[in-house]
Amino acid sequence: MLIPLLISAFRRAEELGDAMDARCYSAAKNRTKYKKLKFGWRDIIIFFTFAALITGVVLFNIYAADIFPQIYEYIKLS
Repeated sequence: MLIPLLISAFRRAEELGDAMDARCYSAAKNRTKYKKLKFGWRDIIIFFTFAALITGVVLFNIYAADIFPQIYEYIKLS
């Protein structure tokens, strides 16, 4: 009864070791730390830039036939 228990424990330890190797765990002290991300001014600029771009594309698609009739017909035929 002791032998099957030891064999099972060694198999489990080997699987756990393989899983830790696959996730790059090591015994070194210089492990990575959790860092909170902050929403900064660059993020605000990018957000408003993409919001303006998306708004421009939507408005162009809505009003393109009225403002640029020749270009709209050319795009529509393509």
